[in-house]
Amino acid sequence: MSGRDIFLAYAGHINIDIVLQVDHLTDDITNKVSSVEEQFGGTAGNFAMVASSLKFPFLIYSIVSGRSHGKYLEFLKGKGIDSSGITVTEDSFGPICYAVNDGLKQKYYMAEGPMTNVVYMKNDNHFKYLHLSTGDPSSNLDLS
Repeated sequence: MSGRDIFLAYAGHINIDIVLQVDHLTDDITNKVSSVEEQFGGTAGNFAMVASSLKFPFLIYSIVSGRSHGKYLEFLKGKGIDSSGITVTEDSFGPICYAVNDGLKQKYYMAEGPMTNVVYMKNDNHFKYLHLSTGDPSSNLDLS
């Protein structure tokens, strides 16, 4: 690639979402979990799945742990998604979002993992537009 070959670069989370179904959300120390489901998500991950199905030209930027995201990265590759903008590290685990749901209310617990490292992408000018969906606002401004 050279110049501004890609219309849009999208920077954000590529989460593994762990959805825990409970009967009732309470402040009790222990709640019985009736089901556990793992899903691929995150702002950048969800965008990548939709954009690739529409054949929309984009580049995705994120940082993930190779320890937690191996299956997710293979999934994206299988969808033909260019993962060259995704930094893979072994230093951390995540990002993972734990969603606890009782059917009426939800609580979220976010394990940012390597996303706490705000220096996960550089403006390499391979794109015409840059969408910054998550991250530290002051660091994001440095990319524009």
